[in-house]
Amino acid sequence: MALTKLIILNIIDMIWKTTLPKNYAPKKSPRRSFSILHFLFIPLFLLGSFVLNAQNVAVPVENPNGGFNIDGDLKANTPTPGIGDWFQGPSGTGGFVFDNNGNSVNPNTSKFVSDILNTSTDRFLKGNLNKASNSPGVWQWATSPSGPSAKSDIEHAFYHIARDANTGDQWIFVGADRISANGSTGTAYIDFSFFQGTIVENSDNTFTAPGNQGGRTVGDILLTLQYVNGGSNPLFYVYQWTETSPGNYEFVLLVTNDSTEDAYVPNPTNVFARVNIDGPIDSPTGAFGESTINQYKFVEGAINLTSLLDNLDVCKNEGIGINSIFVKSKSSAALTADLEDYITPISVDFTITSAEIAYLDSPVCSDSGNVQVTRVGPSGGKFTSTTGLVIDENTGEINVAASTAGTYVVSYSYTSYSCSKIATTEIEIVSVPDTPAISVDSQPSCDVSTGTISVDSPDSNVTYTISDGNGFTAESQDGEFTNLVAGSYFVIATKNYSSGTGTDTFTLDCTSTASNTVIITEQPTSPTAEITNNNGLALDCNTPSTTLTASGGSSYAWTNTNGDNLGDSASITVS
Repeated sequence: MALTKLIILNIIDMIWKTTLPKNYAPKKSPRRSFSILHFLFIPLFLLGSFVLNAQNVAVPVENPNGGFNIDGDLKANTPTPGIGDWFQGPSGTGGFVFDNNGNSVNPNTSKFVSDILNTSTDRFLKGNLNKASNSPGVWQWATSPSGPSAKSDIEHAFYHIARDANTGDQWIFVGADRISANGSTGTAYIDFSFFQGTIVENSDNTFTAPGNQGGRTVGDILLTLQYVNGGSNPLFYVYQWTETSPGNYEFVLLVTNDSTEDAYVPNPTNVFARVNIDGPIDSPTGAFGESTINQYKFVEGAINLTSLLDNLDVCKNEGIGINSIFVKSKSSAALTADLEDYITPISVDFTITSAEIAYLDSPVCSDSGNVQVTRVGPSGGKFTSTTGLVIDENTGEINVAASTAGTYVVSYSYTSYSCSKIATTEIEIVSVPDTPAISVDSQPSCDVSTGTISVDSPDSNVTYTISDGNGFTAESQDGEFTNLVAGSYFVIATKNYSSGTGTDTFTLDCTSTASNTVIITEQPTSPTAEITNNNGLALDCNTPSTTLTASGGSSYAWTNTNGDNLGDSASITVS
């Protein structure tokens, strides 16, 4: 029994590890009851919602080499060469998942466990109220010097997970042996309970019920496994805890591979099971003190998890989980049967959440560096987007500079628990304004001490800021800057983006800087003019003319009192 429980936990743990990132810490979601519980009990020795194919089947998975043989045997290459199995067999190309000591070839996908047989301190359920349909709150436990019955005592259990080489579907393989099959006529029953609440085994021989709806939570699942005729014809019954009328709760049969039931659902291509019905088989690790496992004492199975999930419509659900797993045996398949052996309830926190993606930097300016995605949930998916966005399909990184400005939908397609899903988000790239071209409209003069700079073809939706790089700035909506003192200037164009309202308002400034600088020159100094003459200023008959020479300037203009232009050279002769 203890090993059966280990199978369950390790299968669940492996499914978890193969579908979520190692460091993923899921956000809590409201829990719902039905579909994910279906998912969790599917791997348990072949879910009863699908007919068990009792013929030898080689499932074409990627590992071990040659696929995996479901044939009621442990060794590869036997009876058919070239097909893989649990352990190494005769020479051949068929691979294996355990060495002959039970060590995993790949511990990430396979595990072999052992349990001590005939323990005298094994706990079991005792009392008239220990019925499968009763509230766990009325169950009681005790110990027995004889331990569990032989037909309920398991020594070895193992599992392996692999992908279908043709379709990529995920398969789960399980196997176990038990100490007694009671010949070809004995029948055994094992229950697997999946609680959304937490069932607690108390030291006073009682249990704390995991829910307040008849001791459970609506949607809790019970799987009964029935080994008929020593195990040659295993039957499965899957029940759901249901409120059948106000305040009244009971288990309702959902699916079974028992063709006499209304809930019978056949599908022989997705679940396979095989017992060593043909006789004893070799056991590389030994079993029950012998090197072989007698007839009816070994069972193995394979489950196409992907196909089963699709059939159960689990993929539409998320945020659903369980808190406790309880494994127990009972005297018959009936819900009113007496419970017998059990394993201490296992507390788990198993909640499935879908992936979420976001670009926390959105919106971004079109000249920004690459933007990284924030992802929570399953990894290994592919990123795509609407046209115009340059995105890395593996990492979700966006090359902003190579993308076109606009709003885009980014999709992340991934597989979660063999379900194909898509998470989406948006990112907006805001274009930066055109690089401003600037020029000097006017420089300082003798009469005006400042100059003017303007932007060529300004954009009315852009704010322009001029700066001298030394702390001076000024803004202009029309791109004209006046009263500028001498200095070197550049201009920055800014486009403001905003979204939302009130406290949720978000603003973003996208800028571009002029590629050139312009200079406002110093105001020129007014010149001091001096005039000399060669003959003095008194003209007479003897001195009829004189030459006047100006200095102190760079250009000259001579006029008389009438305003007549007398010349523009440095010297003129007057008479």
